[in-house]
Amino acid sequence: LDSASDLVQMAMEAIYTEYGWGKPQDATGMAERIRMFHWDRLDLATQETAPEPYNKRGARDTGGWTTKRSFDGLVRRLIHAMITQDTFTVVLAGHSAAQGEGNHFRQSYMMQFHQIMRPIFDRLGVKLITRNLSYGGLGTIQTGMGGGDILGQDIDLLLWDAGMTENCCPSHIDLFFRQALLGGNRVPVIWASGPFELLRMMHETFDADVGEFGTGMYGITPVTSDEQAKSEIPYSARYLKCAPEAPAELCTQDRFAAMCWIDRDDGIKPQANQRDRPKGQVKWHPGWRAHQLQGRVIAFAMLEAIEVACNRWMDGTMTGQPLDDSYWHVTDYYENIRNKVREHGMTAGK
Repeated sequence: LDSASDLVQMAMEAIYTEYGWGKPQDATGMAERIRMFHWDRLDLATQETAPEPYNKRGARDTGGWTTKRSFDGLVRRLIHAMITQDTFTVVLAGHSAAQGEGNHFRQSYMMQFHQIMRPIFDRLGVKLITRNLSYGGLGTIQTGMGGGDILGQDIDLLLWDAGMTENCCPSHIDLFFRQALLGGNRVPVIWASGPFELLRMMHETFDADVGEFGTGMYGITPVTSDEQAKSEIPYSARYLKCAPEAPAELCTQDRFAAMCWIDRDDGIKPQANQRDRPKGQVKWHPGWRAHQLQGRVIAFAMLEAIEVACNRWMDGTMTGQPLDDSYWHVTDYYENIRNKVREHGMTAGK
């Protein structure tokens, strides 16, 4: 547990450094870098509207928001996986932008999340399973109808990112979430890119664990010129945010780094004609840098939860093993949520 906690700290610091916020920093710099990946803890009993960065016109540029109870629910699931040496499964359902269209599959933000987190979970004896089950041109209602077979039966963390195709239809999103809460062997934490009212209802009515993830763009330095970008901005953050006075085309260059075919030295060539680049390299699809940053934001939240899980296990066993059941058992926790979903009216999320 000590070495895992140290590994978490190293991973966090590496992410900060990757985006130009490595130590040393003065007090202002330390506060600014924290905000880039910070998740606010809301009290949804009193908070009736989305926090300012996450309202309809908000920038969504920080780490995200959740609640204390929801964060504790994630920690409980992590401790359970650590003690039982089980799997921990993270699944994304979304549209073409979440799918990573225009990029290579491994550049999509869920695979970027997996790249950071898999060694951490390995150190804890837990097998991390990450699935990007997003589909271009579609929402998630069809996925929800067959959720157990399509998404899997053992989801610990479910992410929803289909606002571009399903913001019109909260009832579709409600169905997708309810299917996820009821349809598998586990009851997942739900992190979504909205809508706030539905997430709040599920938290307050169903006791579901919820949150909304942001983009982390708060900590990205705006580009003013190509020379400034190459001399002052770290490679991972370059061209992600353009200043108003910057040339319009500046932040479109080097956006995608994906090819359909790379010529081989041995002369082997594909029989079918190859496109110059993958489909989907359009302005409304994020490039590899945006996907990488989004993956880092989600990974950072998971790293914080793992750090708390390790500390709770160590603190809870200071007087001896084993860790008390109240820290990590999940059966009653899951059944409470499922029963409240079953008992509540069908119109709750509409």
